[in-house]
Amino acid sequence: MRAQGLDAFDSPNFPWLAKLGIGISFPQPSALLSGLPNFAPIEVNHEAVAVLPLHPGMSLRRAKALLEDKTLKGLVLYSYGVGNPLSFEGELLNALKTANERGVALLNVTQCAQGEVVQGAYASGAALNQAGVIASSDITLEAAIAKLTVLIGQGLVGPALRKALSASMRGECSR
Repeated sequence: MRAQGLDAFDSPNFPWLAKLGIGISFPQPSALLSGLPNFAPIEVNHEAVAVLPLHPGMSLRRAKALLEDKTLKGLVLYSYGVGNPLSFEGELLNALKTANERGVALLNVTQCAQGEVVQGAYASGAALNQAGVIASSDITLEAAIAKLTVLIGQGLVGPALRKALSASMRGECSR
């Protein structure tokens, strides 16, 4: 949350996992501490996951080029408000749908610091459902990238990957 300071980190949509001082206290049961950890190594492909930040004036040509990249296995769509994309008269949605049909996992994350993606609250967001984009709930951008990278590195694809992306695994999102 801040570039300098001991209070640099925050959990905007979730209670703090721990408080660090002279000691460490865990004010609530932590999802990070539950279950058995899996320390099996994974194959990380740094070209498999990308982020498409939506912004005024963005290039449709560059967005389509990213979505057509054959090394792409997962994309985090960094959208407005409750998960709304730019229109581009449907061309971006068509490119997303084509990527999804090719097996690219598409995860929609909001640019807002608090709140969650609710695809369907507006027509533009509802169209993402039809294109196969997964609504991410309230996961942060950084957590979404890490989650997508790890799941793809573990070899998940298709429905198994979609199911894992749609659920909270370690408290990274509230659903």
